[in-house]
Amino acid sequence: MNAIFIDRDGTIIEEVNYLSSFEQIKIYQFAYSAIKILKNYGYKIFLITNQSGVARGYFLESFVIEVNSYLCKKLNIDDFLYCPHLPEHNCNCRKPKTGLIKKVLEKYPDIKLKNSYFIGDKETDIETGLNCNMKTILVGTGYGKNYFKTTQADFIVKNIYYASLLISNLT
Repeated sequence: MNAIFIDRDGTIIEEVNYLSSFEQIKIYQFAYSAIKILKNYGYKIFLITNQSGVARGYFLESFVIEVNSYLCKKLNIDDFLYCPHLPEHNCNCRKPKTGLIKKVLEKYPDIKLKNSYFIGDKETDIETGLNCNMKTILVGTGYGKNYFKTTQADFIVKNIYYASLLISNLT
């Protein structure tokens, strides 16, 4: 089974710097089509997100779960995982470390990472994919344009919709 691992903020929803209310959620309209295309090609879709706002006291962990559940339902995403820790906690679940991907593999052992993709708007997303031997796609939404000249990503595209077209052409 092949999978797509997608960052949340700046990739499928607008980046607002520590999303802390439902009113701030603005799903990119092209995200709906992108996920639909990827699902039509048989990919399992996972939302993978760092949420240090929990450890910073900006919002509760229950809020992160509620937002991620909402997005999964709205966009037909299969599952989500998140890291609530600060970077200095040095946990194994914070991107670019691989702990969240390993948790996905425990639950879905048939996933083949070499045939999977990580899509995101930050170099930590790209590094996560590379650390797991996945193909990587940097999107230009969110913070993505800041990394265009220095990224290690396999591909650079305008947004997740173009990422889905790229993947469908490579499949």
